[in-house]
Amino acid sequence: MIGDNTMQSFLRIFAGVLVGFGIFLLLITHDWHCNPPDFAGMETCLNNQRSLALSITMYQQDHDGRFPTKWNGLAAFYQASRKVYICPTEDREHRGKVNGYGFNAFLLGRTIPDNYPNADKTLLTADAVRPDILLYSMDDINRTHHAKGMEFIASFLDGHVEAIKSDTIIELDPGKLSPRRSP
Repeated sequence: MIGDNTMQSFLRIFAGVLVGFGIFLLLITHDWHCNPPDFAGMETCLNNQRSLALSITMYQQDHDGRFPTKWNGLAAFYQASRKVYICPTEDREHRGKVNGYGFNAFLLGRTIPDNYPNADKTLLTADAVRPDILLYSMDDINRTHHAKGMEFIASFLDGHVEAIKSDTIIELDPGKLSPRRSP
């Protein structure tokens, strides 16, 4: 009788150890556990782009509503650090690659009326395939940078910043903009 109870106890303990080991293996090999989304990096990215959008607004106020004529010189006058151009989230596909933000090339040197109807849909800045570039097409946007390749961060003319699903199409040239002024 004592032998049967000992054997049952041993089997229960052994089964518990096997189940625990199986759960442990599942946790260390499952992608969502090993590679969780970088929410802190996403928040910093959102704040960086919000700061860049504010810098662009300050530039416009100083230049009669006109957008900057070049993107890479903006930080020298309106930002305390060029670090705001670099996204802190590491690119999981290209380890060691520096990520940053780009500016909508179709806005360079232009003015847009305050009552522009597409301000909430017109891209201002976005995660870029490399830092400090102009965005001419969706190919220039790093659309798989955040949330395990499912989102990118962008700011818009109306001032809002949001995470956007990677398969969303964004129009860079909203059309009906005022003619370009010479810088």
